[in-house]
Amino acid sequence: MKAKIAENEIEDTLLGDYQIPDIGVTEKLKAADQLAWIGAMNSIRNRAEEIVLRELIFAEDAV
Repeated sequence: MKAKIAENEIEDTLLGDYQIPDIGVTEKLKAADQLAWIGAMNSIRNRAEEIVLRELIFAEDAV
């Protein structure tokens, strides 16, 4: 349970409001086209996860 909470906090930090509106993923998009919003959020999450894996797990320079 604690691991899941920590994972959610990390995701919230990585997917913070400062990044998402900059690339057009907004509540307006969510209301208008849920499938596009889900796809965009999954893309953001996957990129954030890749950065974490590179920097923390594999100790490589990101991007």
